[in-house]
Amino acid sequence: MTRRRTNEAQTELFATPVHVEPLDPKATLGGSTRVERLWRVRIGDGGGTHLVFHDRHGTYCEEHGRACRAVRLVVNP
Repeated sequence: MTRRRTNEAQTELFATPVHVEPLDPKATLGGSTRVERLWRVRIGDGGGTHLVFHDRHGTYCEEHGRACRAVRLVVNP
């Protein structure tokens, strides 16, 4: 068994489609929002939608927090 180094990525043979859509935080959340950046992330064709926020608390998914895959996709495209 060959071990991968921690900096080596594994290639996906059947990649899952990912759609990252930047949104205007003021238009979406209102003019008084403190959210600096906002994204809608769809993973897979039938998968759910994640809202990813970036504000003074950092970058996080509305539903799953910082550990969500959608956050990693936005931070490291």
